[in-house]
Amino acid sequence: MKASFLRIVIDFIKPAVLISALVVCGLTGSASAEPSASMINAFFLNTAPTDYVQLEKLFLALKKDGANTIILKPEFKQGRINRPLLTNEVFIAHQFGLRLFLILPTRGNGALLADHPDWEDLRYELKSGSLQRTGRVDLFQQQAVQAVSALYKDVAAYSVDGILLSEDFYYGATEGMSSPALAAYKRITGTSFDERDVFGKAAAAGKIQDVEELGVRFWNWTELKKDALLNLFRAIVKAAWSANPKVKIGIPLHVEGLITPKDELARFGYDMNRFRRMNVDYYWMAVPHRDIRAQQDLSYNKSMEILSRIVNAATTIMKDQSRSIIAVQTTDQSGKILPLSEIEEATGMIKQAGEPGIAFMINADTTLPAEFTQKTFRRK
Repeated sequence: MKASFLRIVIDFIKPAVLISALVVCGLTGSASAEPSASMINAFFLNTAPTDYVQLEKLFLALKKDGANTIILKPEFKQGRINRPLLTNEVFIAHQFGLRLFLILPTRGNGALLADHPDWEDLRYELKSGSLQRTGRVDLFQQQAVQAVSALYKDVAAYSVDGILLSEDFYYGATEGMSSPALAAYKRITGTSFDERDVFGKAAAAGKIQDVEELGVRFWNWTELKKDALLNLFRAIVKAAWSANPKVKIGIPLHVEGLITPKDELARFGYDMNRFRRMNVDYYWMAVPHRDIRAQQDLSYNKSMEILSRIVNAATTIMKDQSRSIIAVQTTDQSGKILPLSEIEEATGMIKQAGEPGIAFMINADTTLPAEFTQKTFRRK
């Protein structure tokens, strides 16, 4: 099973684990049927029925399985959100007392780029010295920022409980080579962009996006992208709250092993200290341990060791574990349900990390024993 909102890269030569997390600002239900429990007991749906009756049956079953939250991506048709389906999803979730979290794109909004190809960002290819398309939105163009924010405003108006920025909310170390970005760089530094000043020396795989020795102006370059991400986040919050003051917004957090805030800034353009001061309420992370095992050809025990490292590394950044959500894989890449003993061991490791919220990643036709999920969701 592919984890659509998580990228994990494991380098066993210099052991580090890349976690892609979604950081979710505190969610309060917008419907009268809002669950009273603050702890997140969730199912993340990789697929969801479009038929109303089937959707109702699924949500009711998940409610009986102990869930108080559903996490999913809304369906898009020709780049436009499926409004009738979203309306049904919100209504049915609230009918059964479930919170509904939606995951929306930011820089990876392909439909936006299809309409505005001039809004696409570029990256510097270290080995060839050429510029390449990224397939990501350039946040140095204010019109693009407004267009991304408009989607969040539109979705917030449907009385969803939370909107989570997808994992595409980051700037890679070599990204941000658009004309507006380069012009901003020149204004700040007083000099034109020179790759030797910024990237220094290319490196072997495993370094910060293949940059081994950072150039003297690398941090000037990174600061610009950091500010672009913060600007988009503020714009999204303002737009969403203008349509639904109760909706809360989530942002992704990227952590590699025991990564430092400086490493996070260099690798992803994230200012960890600034985001922490925004008082985000939920940290969301998916851990596809079975995919890791298949990709790295690991033993069962080794993959569980990696899972434990990922969870413990991530939870060290959280002051309140009850505000975190960790999603665990329940099916393999073919869609076959994993052995219950494996799922139980994985969730046990997660709960040992401080009782965070738990989300089971499932397909619409995945069935987990109600006794197991109810027991897992039960708190001390």
